[in-house]
Amino acid sequence: MFHLYNDNRSAIVYNSYMDNYLSLNRFFTKTTFDKIIDGDYLSFYCALKNKYTNGTEKSNREVIDLFYLTLSKTHRNEYIYKNSLLYELVLSKHKIDSTKVLTEFNLGKCVADFVTINGKIVAYEIKTELDVLDRIDQQIEEYYKCVPYVCILTCEKHLDRLLKKYGDSAVGIYLFNSKNKILTIKEPSANYCSIEKELVFSLLRKSEYKYIIEKNHKKIPITTQVKYYSECMRVFCELDLDTIMKDTIHVLKKRFKTINELFYKVPKSLKMLVYQSNYTNSDYEKMFYFLNSKSTMLNKEAKDVLSIFKR
Repeated sequence: MFHLYNDNRSAIVYNSYMDNYLSLNRFFTKTTFDKIIDGDYLSFYCALKNKYTNGTEKSNREVIDLFYLTLSKTHRNEYIYKNSLLYELVLSKHKIDSTKVLTEFNLGKCVADFVTINGKIVAYEIKTELDVLDRIDQQIEEYYKCVPYVCILTCEKHLDRLLKKYGDSAVGIYLFNSKNKILTIKEPSANYCSIEKELVFSLLRKSEYKYIIEKNHKKIPITTQVKYYSECMRVFCELDLDTIMKDTIHVLKKRFKTINELFYKVPKSLKMLVYQSNYTNSDYEKMFYFLNSKSTMLNKEAKDVLSIFKR
């Protein structure tokens, strides 16, 4: 990692370093990737490709794997962590349709980075080398108001501090080590004590909480539109917590469509990005055509496009 010193030369080196990774970070987003395979942002892609391959002819699959390898070695951002969680803790251990994943999911006043849903709901907070731990206490507290299992996936930089803080708690701790492997440091245990039924209710869509209320032989309140939500919440909260959590797991899993078989052919570097995209067969065909094609050479606009894209 470069450090920013007072002299201009070091500042230039630091800024160049950060600009490189800003471009790679943006590549691994749904919006950017979809535009590239649709034929947009090609100047940006070609500029980035030539920067990291020195003009060597490679398939787009090989180029993207190179982008991913670069980030995983030198600038492990949140996408690298999420992709590894999906690949190692979900795809490698469970049937893809038995365990569902939500990302950036609102839990209380905070947003969980990664949530798995199978026979239980587990919220993961990611703390990379690029993060600080200032908000970790609030985040863990908010997650426990909604789900009984909470884990932290972190790096060696933060591990000791997090073990001191949560070593004797129900929080699970996983280490994303220097070899980009996830190690279990401490398994999570259930903590139902802090769950607030009202906040669990807030996770649900109207059709979902109506289903849970009716399934448990409760009547949907007959009231005004203004009071409908609060009255449904009141009836929902009359249910016992075990029933609420079991039925919440059931309805959240129903949000997901069956995973397309073509997903298994997606390169590891793109698993998380494609998982979140709900691609149709034609979307997959278009993506695979792009991945198997050779990158085009830089055009006249490509040399300036990286700086334009960052505006």
